[in-house]
Amino acid sequence: MGSSSDGIKEENDTAMQLEKELQKHAPRVINHMNKDHRDSIKAYALAFGDHPKCTDTASALLTGLDREGFTLDVTLADGTTLRGVRVAYRGEVTKGKDLHTVAVSMHRAAYDKIGVVYKVRHGYYQQVAKMIGFLAYKKVNTRPGKAMLAVSCAAVAGIVISRHLSTHAVIVTSGYPSKK
Repeated sequence: MGSSSDGIKEENDTAMQLEKELQKHAPRVINHMNKDHRDSIKAYALAFGDHPKCTDTASALLTGLDREGFTLDVTLADGTTLRGVRVAYRGEVTKGKDLHTVAVSMHRAAYDKIGVVYKVRHGYYQQVAKMIGFLAYKKVNTRPGKAMLAVSCAAVAGIVISRHLSTHAVIVTSGYPSKK
């Protein structure tokens, strides 16, 4: 029968293996995120950054990652840079492949936490519409028989998004919540 120290050693070995796997892929992930997903990194800082001044984030760069979360350099609206800001994962990362799923989930959660006005002003709904269009296009090309369903879904999504945007247009133009 194994002792509790065997269990601790096994947990430590697993954690070390995960850390090694993440560090192997970290340069590629960091480069990709900084190049293609700066909006997500900024949203992570605004919503989840561990420094109280992160609510004044103007921009952010991903500088590191480990099994616990992301490390960011956050530039505030006044030009001050906060180095080493931690953003804990909002989900479990038990293997390298989990990182993508957690990052996408965190993107959505961060934008939800920041709010509708931020979403509209920073193109969140445009990103959603593009993703729906891309997925519909992909489905049409891989399964021609289901093309009509994909196109219909994309059309419905476009209508829903445009209605949502028009409902919140007052918020965006005035800067204040409407009194409905």
